[in-house]
Amino acid sequence: MGTLTVRLQNVVLQIKTAHEDFLVRARGHFSHQVIPDQEYADVHVTLDYRTGLRRDHEAFRFDGPEDRQLIGYHTYVSAGRIDWTNIWDFPGLKLSHRKEKASHFYHAVYHEMEDDRLLLRMAKRILRRRALKALRDDILDQFLEYLIYYPIFWFLEHERGLRLCHASGVELERGAVMFPGLAGVGKSTVSMHLFSRLGGRILSDNLLFYDDKKVYACLEPILLASYGQGFLGHGDPRVIATGRASMYDRSAFSIPEEHRSEEAKLSAVILLARSKSAFVRCLSKEHAISRTLDSNAIAGETKRYHNFSAMMNLVSPRGVLPLERAKALEALLADVACYEVGVQDGVPLDGVMESTVLKELEKLPIP
Repeated sequence: MGTLTVRLQNVVLQIKTAHEDFLVRARGHFSHQVIPDQEYADVHVTLDYRTGLRRDHEAFRFDGPEDRQLIGYHTYVSAGRIDWTNIWDFPGLKLSHRKEKASHFYHAVYHEMEDDRLLLRMAKRILRRRALKALRDDILDQFLEYLIYYPIFWFLEHERGLRLCHASGVELERGAVMFPGLAGVGKSTVSMHLFSRLGGRILSDNLLFYDDKKVYACLEPILLASYGQGFLGHGDPRVIATGRASMYDRSAFSIPEEHRSEEAKLSAVILLARSKSAFVRCLSKEHAISRTLDSNAIAGETKRYHNFSAMMNLVSPRGVLPLERAKALEALLADVACYEVGVQDGVPLDGVMESTVLKELEKLPIP
């Protein structure tokens, strides 16, 4: 049984498993967040990786008290515990969660079903070896989400009041700028362009936390497509290639700790849009809040996390309501400039930034 301990926003999670491939994947992904094992952890996760027939997976139940109540399709609850045995977007995974004193405990069981392995063997005759490896890597990346990221996210939201947002962020001289929005709109490209050109420090590439006062980093590898890499100048020494491809077919980069920021006071929110022409326009607070929350509801990472959160909240003495997320965002944006910026396709990003984002950022007061 191997052990891995990571720290994210001062939440310590320890995971134990005999599945060495997953531990290797997790160590590479969380290279800057891996810490020595310690006696106390906020979140404990145990992963049992099993093989068997699909009928074995369907018949499996976690051991538990006799008074467990079936509250939904393959969902059982008892005092302070929930067994989630039908995770619709991760077939083969079953998850049990309970809280003891100040720590949270998760027991995950994943069945690699012989029926599916037979299909994979047949697929070797059709799929290239690289494509077959990508299928296995996708499963390992789903483990990263459901067994490390989501338990930490829920702990932060449930215990410390930090909400999750699908956004990139960079801290500049005039304060932090947050770029919410859907995948592919240019969040990573624009924030990394500003970081490379103006300096400052990176908050996050893909996900941020927020409360009613600040934004907080979700330290992940920086994932950039070849298009985005072209805007980093002539090899920015602060942006270091890790040599690892991501689940989104993008290259992964790391930023040294001295060029990262853990938390920052927000000065501007900029929602990006692909456009035939560059533009910039002010948004009302209500519009910015609505667009940000709508993006969270649609984007895969936050949508899957909110499903996870809703399930865990079923046995929480104090559930986290969507209204609380909206209220925190409303308070955060109370004195923040909000814009929508059109990113023109096929036009050099320098020109678009000069006429839109940089122009508006220069109007912000220096703290």
